[in-house]
Amino acid sequence: MGVSGLGKAISWRCRTCFWQGTPRPVRFRSSGNQVSAHAAWMKGKKFLMVPFHFLAAESIESALLKGYTDLVLKQFPDKPYPALVTSTALLQNAAQSRASMGDAKFFEILN
Repeated sequence: MGVSGLGKAISWRCRTCFWQGTPRPVRFRSSGNQVSAHAAWMKGKKFLMVPFHFLAAESIESALLKGYTDLVLKQFPDKPYPALVTSTALLQNAAQSRASMGDAKFFEILN
């Protein structure tokens, strides 16, 4: 059974606080371990919270990418339009590279 109504809003608010580094989610017993577990690698990092909605969106991708580009253009008006790359060719290239160089070398380069 999924979360619905107010529960969903609270869940999303907790996630937002978590990614922004706000200690508020620690008050929720179920999220305390997650905040502690990720505190070290999150320290000093900034996360761009991208708002989006599915109203009139043709796909999930179009909703997410429109939310992303709208936010970046609003927050950084003096910067060029954000570059967007279709994932199909990128994933095909990654699969070919992984097949040709093997898992160990492929993941060593990524990390």
